[in-house]
Amino acid sequence: MGGFPPGGPPPPKKPGALPWVIGGVGALLVLALVVAGGVVITLSADRPGASAGSTPSTAATPSAEPGTTGGGAYQAGTVDLCARVDLAPVADLGVTKTSARPYTRTGDFSSVSECGFSLRSSRDGDYVSVSVRVSATTYAEAKDAAQRWQSFKDYTAKSSTNEPHHDVIGVGSKAYYKRSRNFYYLYGYDGNLYLEVNFSIFGYDKPLTGADLTARATRFANATMVLVRK
Repeated sequence: MGGFPPGGPPPPKKPGALPWVIGGVGALLVLALVVAGGVVITLSADRPGASAGSTPSTAATPSAEPGTTGGGAYQAGTVDLCARVDLAPVADLGVTKTSARPYTRTGDFSSVSECGFSLRSSRDGDYVSVSVRVSATTYAEAKDAAQRWQSFKDYTAKSSTNEPHHDVIGVGSKAYYKRSRNFYYLYGYDGNLYLEVNFSIFGYDKPLTGADLTARATRFANATMVLVRK
């Protein structure tokens, strides 16, 4: 018959230490998470302006300066320069406006506002003829205005070796002029704006220097920039 050996049944087996180790590690992990959570909550509550359930705000990134990247700060195509350009820069020549020829165009790539003025002497016995053309072209990308201006300047430097052409200070980002006998041309750009001011003067009895013509063209250019600014 089966039975226990002499001395009675064997003592029960002692449980191993492994369950206690695993349980202790787990308890420590839970405690660590609770403490960490308390630190995070405390730091969030101590931050000025923070409230329960709020999320950190994202600082706004400053936008590019208008006119230095695509888009620019000018818009032509909707401005009637014939109606708004002041002809005061040539008023001292004793001429009055006889006609004005407007031109406007709008497009996705570029837009244009332009006017060509004709002026004649208003004094008996004198015949002075003045033509003024003001043209503003704005581009969707500012780099296109700068590239157009640079291409004109490079062409002028190569083709107008015998004609005065100099930089002009005080018109947009950059500007230059060239003079050919009785004709004067100013080219400039600023941001997404490309600008031209051309005029001719015939019959005036006093010589007009390059500095005088530049001063007149500069007044026309800066006034036009104001008119097409957004």
